[in-house]
Amino acid sequence: RQQRYLEFWTAFSERLYEHDPSVGAKPPKDSWWMLSLGRAGFGLTFTAVARDRWIGVEIYVSDDPDKLIFDHFHAQKDVIEQEFGDSLEWEPLKDRKGCRIASRRRQVDPMDRTRWPGYFDWYLDRADRFRRVFTKRVRRLDLGALAADASSALEPETG
Repeated sequence: RQQRYLEFWTAFSERLYEHDPSVGAKPPKDSWWMLSLGRAGFGLTFTAVARDRWIGVEIYVSDDPDKLIFDHFHAQKDVIEQEFGDSLEWEPLKDRKGCRIASRRRQVDPMDRTRWPGYFDWYLDRADRFRRVFTKRVRRLDLGALAADASSALEPETG
């Protein structure tokens, strides 16, 4: 299985490099491949799940135990999805530290080599959309202000 994923991601890496020569990451042997989104703790992740027959692209936030980042973006859901041009899957991952916002293509076989060019085009389109919609939002995100807003919301009102 790892060999099949390595072949898949290696083929995708060639297409990705043609699209964006600045990407120089080594293809993984896993069902997912995370690239930087320009800020620690935020990744642009490509997924290919042969067993469940889907591929996806997602923004993954690795450290959001209180879901402050997720809630911040989710409050902008309508605007974000309009800018993205499609609906997204919003997953707070309640029992984990992370969260994700994903676009998935279901009922596909990522191991069908004849379909790889179409899958790779889909990945690149979705990656471009995620970067366009989220890169500035992620860079401008003030984590201290989010935490302060959350703690002030918990303080009892006086007066």
